[in-house]
Amino acid sequence: MAMRRGFTLTEILIVMLIIGVLAGIGLLHFTTVKDKSYVATMSSDLHNLATAEESYNSANSGYSTSLSALNFVPSPQVTATVTDVQPTGWAATVSHSATSITCRVGTGADSIPGVGDGVIPCN
Repeated sequence: MAMRRGFTLTEILIVMLIIGVLAGIGLLHFTTVKDKSYVATMSSDLHNLATAEESYNSANSGYSTSLSALNFVPSPQVTATVTDVQPTGWAATVSHSATSITCRVGTGADSIPGVGDGVIPCN
């Protein structure tokens, strides 16, 4: 009588366990990478907003809280808000709908204390 060749139930379960562990590690890494991409998008939008504010200031001798007046359109799923405007500076925040992380920037009179002029902290 010939012996049947194949895998035992134990061997199959061990392989499935290893695949599950590797998938879990990959998912954690994927989540971290997604959050970093959201932060990069928000940071880029704040840099573009800063350029728009300074261009507006150069042309109009003042800053604006209106994104349409600045001809600024944020990236998809990003909400940008100019939170304060002073004669010598402005402040803004951005958030992404897919994460709880927000980024902000301030310049001149509205620079963020302890951070510096134009530096973008995200938390």
